[in-house]
Amino acid sequence: EAHQATLDEPFDCDGTYTYTTESGSKVVVNCTSPHGIVDPKGMLKYSCNGAVAHWALQTDSNLFRESLADFGFNTKWELPLPGVSKGNLKEVSTFSGRSKPTISFGQEVGVNALQLVTAATALANNGNLYTPYLIDKVVASDGTIEKRAPLVAKEGIISAETAQLVLAGMFEATELGGTATRSAVKGVEVASKTGTAQIIDPESGTYDSSAFLASTLSIFPADNPAYIIFIGVKNPKGATIWGANIASPAIASIIESMVSQGKIISTVSERVTLAGQPD
Repeated sequence: EAHQATLDEPFDCDGTYTYTTESGSKVVVNCTSPHGIVDPKGMLKYSCNGAVAHWALQTDSNLFRESLADFGFNTKWELPLPGVSKGNLKEVSTFSGRSKPTISFGQEVGVNALQLVTAATALANNGNLYTPYLIDKVVASDGTIEKRAPLVAKEGIISAETAQLVLAGMFEATELGGTATRSAVKGVEVASKTGTAQIIDPESGTYDSSAFLASTLSIFPADNPAYIIFIGVKNPKGATIWGANIASPAIASIIESMVSQGKIISTVSERVTLAGQPD
């Protein structure tokens, strides 16, 4: 949207990305594996930390933060739910030499599930961010229906073209080689983004190397979005910690149930659930 990052120059991911801060220190960003040549859709498909960090560094810091704020990060949505908070989106004046790259792939920023799902409404609605609410309609005893109309919180926070580009990358993540193949459902176009985030240790104030949040966010049907699902699993136990392996299958199960209940119409196109790489 800022037209500052060189997105038209594919990024060559060899598994690590090293850059030098203004103070002269070197910072290394790691990926789960080498991804090869990556464009913006490929960055989403493979969850390439190096690519998104590289492009974030090319973007003006104030525009970078403003864009995140436009998506509702650092906003406390007024809902009658416990634990609703504004999260933590630091001011540009407190950015370090590694803040933009690490925020770009999910560190140095605190968000909650409500904020993530609300931000995703802009991807599902051609760039328009919608206000979250709990009750869609109330049916009185006499059959009178009081239905709530959707309310746009902010129009055009991104262009329709950018929203479609991101959705296309998330859709590719459910295809062969992507991180979110286990959220794919035959006959339904699902656009997904997986995540595996380290959790802050409240005592040390640093990331705990043994505590994780495994998550997946899915928007579907991708060609005409109607639903958004987010699942996050805190400190998963067992042989895997990846959102791709834990949260994605749970989302696929929910979508399959919706198909069986007639809430989503499955098409005749054949989709195959494949084993994906971790994220």
